[in-house]
Amino acid sequence: GLRLAVVTNQSGLARGLFTAAQLRAVNARVEELLGPFDSWQICPHDERAGCGCRKPAPGMVRAAARALGTTADRCVLVGDIGADMTAAGAAGAAAVLVPTATTRPAEVAAAPCVRADLSAAVEEILARAALVAAPTEGRRAGTVLVARSDSAGDVLVTGPAIRAVAASADRVVLLHGPRGRDAAALLPGVDEHIEWPLPWIDGNPTP
Repeated sequence: GLRLAVVTNQSGLARGLFTAAQLRAVNARVEELLGPFDSWQICPHDERAGCGCRKPAPGMVRAAARALGTTADRCVLVGDIGADMTAAGAAGAAAVLVPTATTRPAEVAAAPCVRADLSAAVEEILARAALVAAPTEGRRAGTVLVARSDSAGDVLVTGPAIRAVAASADRVVLLHGPRGRDAAALLPGVDEHIEWPLPWIDGNPTP
């Protein structure tokens, strides 16, 4: 299974809104309802402290990865605000945004991946984990077509999946749109690029 960590800003400690004992009690209840978790990373500072752990800084994400015995580039952070996405990106981790009533539209638009709820985010993570699983020895595909006709950011986050496909395929062809052209050129493991505009993504292309 996947190992889990919590990375959370708790500036209320610095501002005296609650005590450390009260925070531990809340975390214990969260652990009881949603856990178990393999690591808790908590930043007790407010934004004036200038620390390296408070999101959007990457400190807690990297610390969580170390506690889980891995590196940040093998982790996925699920959050509900832009600071979560920024912290993940700065640490080299992937990220999934699950919007809530407090999530700003601009944060949703800028997120590398958005899912409607936590269950959908988990499904996304499990799908990615399956893609990067080691290929079965002795079984290789021939030519594999990967299609991602979206924006540059969407094309970039397809990179791990493309590398996984390339590990067990003789040849990888990437189908992308004009908006993803520059990002597609950066992806390793692609043998051929096909650019094709789709009207529901790129508008009506010039004849």
